[in-house]
Amino acid sequence: MTDAFEEACLRVDEAMSDWRQGDCLSADEWFVHRYDPDAPLTPESRDVASTGGYLCESAVRGLMVATQTCDIVRPSSTRPFVEVVPLVEVDADHLEEIRRGR
Repeated sequence: MTDAFEEACLRVDEAMSDWRQGDCLSADEWFVHRYDPDAPLTPESRDVASTGGYLCESAVRGLMVATQTCDIVRPSSTRPFVEVVPLVEVDADHLEEIRRGR
């Protein structure tokens, strides 16, 4: 590994040293994701599907860290990815389904 790579990994490790699974960032953000072009689920993905694209960008209320804490604390040189999921608003009916684990 090069010195520049090692230094970059150390900066990432330092920045993520207090990240834990379930941590949330609540802010207006953009979330880029792949979707199934044969079954786009959101208005944004349907728009992109009509153009033949495979990546969709959606405005979200924030992000939540989904990666397990045990993987986050490993060196980024060996675990270079952290998975995040978008925070989205849901209506009351969907919220009740979520509370019931559906």
